[in-house]
Parts: sequence; C-alpha cells; structure tokens
Amino acid sequence: MPPRPRTVTIAVVCLALSFVPGLATWIFTGRWDLPSTWFLALAICVLLWLNLTALYQGRNWVRWLNLLLIAVGLLALRTLFAVPSNASFPWVPVSQTFLQAVTLICLLLPSSSQWYSQVTEVRRLRKRAAA
Repeated sequence: MPPRPRTVTIAVVCLALSFVPGLATWIFTGRWDLPSTWFLALAICVLLWLNLTALYQGRNWVRWLNLLLIAVGLLALRTLFAVPSNASFPWVPVSQTFLQAVTLICLLLPSSSQWYSQVTEVRRLRKRAAA
C-alpha cells in the first residue's frame, strides 16, 4: 500500500473529534433507563467506528459518502441558526461544523485524492492477481 498522507490522518482525526460533542451531549441528556437507548448507542458507536476505520484504510466510496454527508450538513447549518433553539450546548453544532469543514477540505486535497486512487488501484490489482 502507498504511504498514507498526513491530510487523510488529519481528516479522520477531525471527523472522529466532530462526533465527540454530539455523543457527549447524548450521554448527558439520553434516556438511559430505556433499553432501546443502550441498543441505539451501541449501534451508532459501531457504525461510527466502521466509518472511521474504512476511511482510514482508504475505502474511496466511504470518502465520497462522508463528503456528501458533510456537504449536506454544512448546507443545512443555515437552517439551524435560523430557527431559535433551546439547546443546552450551543457550541456543539459550531464545533462539529468546524471540524467537519476541516475534514471536507483535507479529503478534497490532491494528496488525499491521489492516495485514495492509488489504494483503489492496488486493491483492484490484488483482486485480479488472486483470481
């Protein structure tokens, strides 16, 4: 595998950190007396872990999925500030948006795009060689 560029590592770390405020808010405000909350928390944590792992390993489709979701989230941010909120932690959406914007920029840089293309090609060649 080609060496992972620093931009990919920064993107994965920023994306992981962007999940922390939301999870922390949920931990303090969740209805933990309900069994469904525990199941949902476990399912979300597993999905987030799989997402970050796949992104770090060079799965290009995960990169594009994250770029799409972050872009939609950034566009939806306008409506978040247009609606009055009674949120206990108003810094959560701002910090998440900043970290996700950094993730978006890092994943779109040429070094990241080139690395994801190289990893995809290496996987394709290995699959052909194994067949």
